[in-house]
Order: sequence, then C-alpha cells, then structure tokens
Amino acid sequence: ALLRCGFDLSGRNIILAVSGGADSMAMATLVKNWHHDHGVARSIKAIIVDHGIRAESADEASWVRDQLTDLGVDAEVKTVAAQAPEKGIQAWARAERYKLLAEAARHDNAVVITAHHQQDQVETIIMRLQAGSGLDGLRGMQVVSIYDDMTILRPFLNLEPQMLHSILHDQKIAYVDDPS
Repeated sequence: ALLRCGFDLSGRNIILAVSGGADSMAMATLVKNWHHDHGVARSIKAIIVDHGIRAESADEASWVRDQLTDLGVDAEVKTVAAQAPEKGIQAWARAERYKLLAEAARHDNAVVITAHHQQDQVETIIMRLQAGSGLDGLRGMQVVSIYDDMTILRPFLNLEPQMLHSILHDQKIAYVDDPS
C-alpha cells in the first residue's frame, strides 16, 4: 500500500498519526514491519494526541505510547493545550490534532501517515455531500495530500477496515476502543 501511494519515502522521516484505535495500531504495525523489512525510511515515530476531552484520555495516551514502544515503534504523546468547545467537538479535535501533527512534521521534516481506510472514505464523502460541498465532495480524501505544508499519506484508502483489524487479531495486538 505504501508503494502504491506513488510517494518516494527513501531517506524520509515518517510520523504515524496513532489514536490507539484498531485502525491506527494496525497501521503502526504494518509500517514498522515494512520499515524493518525494507529500511527505506530514515526514521519512524508515532504521535499520539491527547485531546483532553475525556477524563481517561491521558492514561489511554500513555498506554498507547507504551504499547507502541513494546512493538518497537518510537512514540510520543502530544497534548492539546486549548479547551474543547461545547459544540463541534469532533471537528475541533481534528483541527487541533492536525495542528500538532503539522508542527511535528515541520520539526522533523517528516511525512505523516494516517490509517484512513475505505469506510472512512465513504463516511467522508457522505459528510461532505450532506454539508453541501457538491461535486468536489465526491472526490473524498486523497492518497497524498498537503495540509498546512504537511504531506499526508493515506495508503489504506482502498482497504476494508476488516483487513486492518485482522492484523491485530493475528498478531495479538491490543488497542483502545474510544467511545467518542
């Protein structure tokens, strides 16, 4: 999937956007294994963003960091400093997460990889159409995109989430089930 992105990762630093959920833990495992087998990228680091929305989020973020470290992935928790709004929390969280990822990508001169998959793509298109975006919304997420001068790769957009989840089951990797 990384090769099909059409983006040369030779000698690049990679940041994995990891929530700790099933999709991102599978992505971290796959990218770590790919890096181990091919050694193309310069470095791989996972960033876990603690939005502070739920009381247990700091503990979960630390747990995810520890799980990734046990898997052999360098990981760091970044904490959102801003207070969550009463409305539009998910959009706010996404914007704050991308700010922190963009800052880290600039600092490390890195490409960011996310675990967005086929179902996420479908949901994105539906949400954009419901918001009245018109035909541009039908395009959905791109495999390679730029956000605030950060390059984002989404190599799993053509994969069903069950394929990612089977990796967790096969390798007995734990993940967080975030109710938000």
